[in-house]
Amino acid sequence: MVNSDQHCPWTRRDWLVAAAILSLALGMRFLVVRQELQQYSLEQIGAWGVDTKEYVRLAHNIATTGRFVASNEPGERYLGLIRTPDYPFFCAIFEKLGWYPGGVLWTQALLGGGISLTVFCLGRWLFASRWIGIFAGLGSAFSACGLNLIQVILVDVLFSAVFLAGFASFWAGVRGQKRGWLMAAALLFVLAVLIKPTLLFWPFCVPVIWIVLARGYRQPIRVSWMAIFILIQVIGMGAWCARNYITEGTLSFCAIDGRNLRMWIAPTVRVWARHQKYPNLSAKMLNRHLASEHERDLLAQGLPPASVAQRMRLEALAIFRRYPMLTLRVYFDDNIANQLGLTKEWDPDDLNLFQDSAARRMLLVVDAIMLPIWTNWVVLVLTAGSVLVPLLTPRRLRGERWRYEYAVVIVLLLTYAYFVAMAGSTHSQGPRILYPVQFATILLVCFSARGLLAWLVRQFGRSSSS
Repeated sequence: MVNSDQHCPWTRRDWLVAAAILSLALGMRFLVVRQELQQYSLEQIGAWGVDTKEYVRLAHNIATTGRFVASNEPGERYLGLIRTPDYPFFCAIFEKLGWYPGGVLWTQALLGGGISLTVFCLGRWLFASRWIGIFAGLGSAFSACGLNLIQVILVDVLFSAVFLAGFASFWAGVRGQKRGWLMAAALLFVLAVLIKPTLLFWPFCVPVIWIVLARGYRQPIRVSWMAIFILIQVIGMGAWCARNYITEGTLSFCAIDGRNLRMWIAPTVRVWARHQKYPNLSAKMLNRHLASEHERDLLAQGLPPASVAQRMRLEALAIFRRYPMLTLRVYFDDNIANQLGLTKEWDPDDLNLFQDSAARRMLLVVDAIMLPIWTNWVVLVLTAGSVLVPLLTPRRLRGERWRYEYAVVIVLLLTYAYFVAMAGSTHSQGPRILYPVQFATILLVCFSARGLLAWLVRQFGRSSSS
């Protein structure tokens, strides 16, 4: 068994650094939430976008009636079919306690600080490096995306925190052959997929990650444990499918896929085919508006929600079958490439702009600092190049550490690639789509930077000696 901690044991200094990173992350996020609650009313906070309005509506249903769907109207039932329950339930708790939306935002600030602390710990543990942990933790603390997401009623912060906790538990379980940690990870992944269906295919991809990590740590691959791990997640998703079947007559886990395909990707494909050129933003938004009107018309006709969801999905697939090459181009160019090619981590105009305040000045400073550092093309080069960094280690210095570091790099890259692929199945909403896996990006960038710096120092040393 390989124990990475033996290369760099935890000391009192590590605990002090962890406390400092947590304090910094929490302080910045508390400042943002405080300004948010002072500047905006409950109605304004609950109306930032369509997604927010839908989560607020479902949360109100749970808090006031105890039911996810409060009426038999097709529109209300359809909403219950396209949204998963955990985030509305999370918001409903605070509404029931009379602490909404403040309780949601303050809790999201706490979770954001916890994410930064966990990123520090992962960097410290995965690569047995205090400095990787420090820079990774600071990168997460200063994340402009993370600072902005805590101030809106959206699933991303809660989903990211739960997924990261599941990933850390999964890593600890595989590395130490601890069945309890692995089962806890499976339950956390179930909780996460019921927050946001991005993890719908995760149970079928994670065995590959398990095998790579186990090989890196020279641990046996326990097939029975893996089977139970996958089964727990499948049962969790199956339970929500059963709810949808009982209430709406469909085994679909979530109808958001058909809605997104029909309202976002399909209109772009259709406009591109019609005009034989890539559509501009106004043309795309017009056709997306028409698709949204079409959805409302179907519901107004009294069609069952399952039929509306199926209709939206089939119409999108029909467009894709008619224009397969354009569909692939939209998937890669308009979604994945757009996600990866962002030149800054967050556009403050996407959400709300604070008036002149300490929070606004802080966000502008963070954005200015992170823009040259966090330009995604630079990040992508370092992220992709991380797989080569272990090879820069001189052969005489390679050992077990090289083996497990290489495995960790592959695992982080696979996790990152999964989220990138899933991002291409919806419309681009900026970096929040990839925020849950930002920890992997930060860790890979820090690891690459350390490896390249060490290589340059060795080259400079050779040049000086010669």
